[in-house]
Amino acid sequence: MDSILEFLIFFGGFLSLVLATAHLVEKNKSAANYLIFLFLASIGVWQIYHGCMISGILFSYPHLALVHVPFLYISAPLLYFYYTILTRDNYEFKSSILYHFIPVVIIIIFITPFYMKTAGEKLALLQSLVGLRSSASVFPAYPYLIMAIVTTISVYAMVFVVSSIRMFRKKLIMEKNITFFSIIIIAFDFTMILIYIFGYLSVRVFSLPATFYLVTIKTISVLLTIQIYLMLVLKWRYPDYIMQMRHEAERIRYATSRIERLDVDTVLANLKHLMEEEKVFCDEELSLGGLADELDITPYQLSQILNERLHKNFNTYINEYRIRESESYLIDDPKRSVLSVSCAVGFNTLATFYNAFCKIHGMTPTKFRERYK
Repeated sequence: MDSILEFLIFFGGFLSLVLATAHLVEKNKSAANYLIFLFLASIGVWQIYHGCMISGILFSYPHLALVHVPFLYISAPLLYFYYTILTRDNYEFKSSILYHFIPVVIIIIFITPFYMKTAGEKLALLQSLVGLRSSASVFPAYPYLIMAIVTTISVYAMVFVVSSIRMFRKKLIMEKNITFFSIIIIAFDFTMILIYIFGYLSVRVFSLPATFYLVTIKTISVLLTIQIYLMLVLKWRYPDYIMQMRHEAERIRYATSRIERLDVDTVLANLKHLMEEEKVFCDEELSLGGLADELDITPYQLSQILNERLHKNFNTYINEYRIRESESYLIDDPKRSVLSVSCAVGFNTLATFYNAFCKIHGMTPTKFRERYK
């Protein structure tokens, strides 16, 4: 069982490096490709490190101790900016983003003295559960450094979710499987963060058995392997998923923000006036764009208002008014032909009028007229 677990962890690490390379050699690369290359490469490094730690290889090569720490931190801002590119229109990198990577420079400077220590000193740290319970002078600040890094990763994750909360609405997520797939991957990230924090606090603060920390690392590593596999499937199933995901994110965000700055009640009042007083629906050339122009809004905004506030699409909304208007013609003017009535209320063909009328009344205009003679 342990051998299978170790294999899965190493497999996940090397698979991450392979997937990173695939993004790097891809044609028509964008900034997102380079970001996910760096992110997956970082993931691959500390996944392989965890494999070495769990399998015991690390104890045979103590000079590898803590080489994963800078990569552990840098994965947070890389993941954040990757999803930021996908979920924001015309996002451009500015020099200010370099501030996000200053901590990794500080981490490297801070941890370099440890890298210079002897193999024996590094081994002492590794044998004390990677320093979580070590009170020796080898590297006493290590547990606090790891906690700071994990906390930072959590902050990046939360900031992303808060800024993109509209994308997580179930209705919008389910519109495209690719977006839903991506949300699953993000869910894995959160799960791993929570498990790591729980495992760290359990050993460091609540003094649970030292083996509990190793169980935590194993759990995270297996989840990470699953996540990397999902990303590989995503890459295989949707070769252009970076651009697809960005376009879908833009569409979702645009769809949820079209009417935010509108006074929707005023628009609805103006719409009611146009329909009931001016009877614009009688114009057979009336279109979504034409009606939107009358209201001084965009066709997308009008479509969203009709769907979200009135729960109808444009054709259904207009046809209901046309059929209602036709009822009075059919009853009050029995000698007028059905064709004339259909033209008068805005239908451009008799067949369309019949279909719409039957859909609402369950009978033809002729039978309706006979019933109300």
